[in-house]
Amino acid sequence: MNNKYQKTAIDIVKQEWKCKIISCKYLGGGSFGRAFRIELDREPRVVVVKIYLADGLCQNEAEDLRLLGEAGAIKVPKIYLVKSKNDGCVCDCICMEYIGGRDCLMLTPKYLFCPSKRRQFVEDATDAVIALHSHTSEKFGYARNPQFVSWQDFYRQYVDEIMLSAKKAYAAGKIQDRILSIAEVAYRNFDKFFDEKVERACLSHGDTNVMNMMADSKTLRLKAFIDPLNALYCDPDYDLYQLGALSGELLGMVKRYKQKCKVSDKCDLKVATYGIFCELNCYVKTGRYTGFIMNKAIKNLKKQLKMHDLY
Repeated sequence: MNNKYQKTAIDIVKQEWKCKIISCKYLGGGSFGRAFRIELDREPRVVVVKIYLADGLCQNEAEDLRLLGEAGAIKVPKIYLVKSKNDGCVCDCICMEYIGGRDCLMLTPKYLFCPSKRRQFVEDATDAVIALHSHTSEKFGYARNPQFVSWQDFYRQYVDEIMLSAKKAYAAGKIQDRILSIAEVAYRNFDKFFDEKVERACLSHGDTNVMNMMADSKTLRLKAFIDPLNALYCDPDYDLYQLGALSGELLGMVKRYKQKCKVSDKCDLKVATYGIFCELNCYVKTGRYTGFIMNKAIKNLKKQLKMHDLY
């Protein structure tokens, strides 16, 4: 399947830059896209082409990258080109700056990285998220156009849309009962979970997990964040689900963040709720999910529900 996307990425670069392709390397992918590093024989010499698996996301991500770049709290890739099916392209895609280094998924104690460098990386990452949170808005919602007076109003509408799609998918036999049923428990208890007023609408990258953090290959100093997913002005606790995802938990990302910043009284319950609706949203948008990630989201939410006598 990646061969098809690779050919598409190469064709787009050839067409736009009228160039010779020197090399093309698959960088990886997630729920919403596949990325390729393409070296060409003229400036900018190296570009990243991200091919989207769901329609309508490329313009949103390009705008998110622009907004995050303007905020200046973190380095993000520069956008060279945005193309969509509406432009006659075979797929939605973005061509953007290549940021060298490595993603930070494998920076766990199991691997041979200097502990002091890992600790410095955690400091860099949590400081970057906190710096983003220092940018605030009077209203909550998508960073492109925040319109809601309260976080609860925005997030309720967001979850309503996810649940509507999930129930349709379940009726069509596309979603397992164990996934929908736990989401329904959270949905029924929404007002209990989100009864604390969120005072600040903080800027969020939207997907601050270690796979979207690029670090220097030798020093492990944080270089940039990539792949935002619906940048928001939101509850600052919202970022903690992704910050603790994958190897972020072993690195102690959330623990360090909590040492630096005050969180809400129901932070852990809300974060578990953010997790299940994040993964459910990926599922209904793309028709796929990563088993161990979904399973962990379900486990974490069940744990929090039991702690609050709700399951």
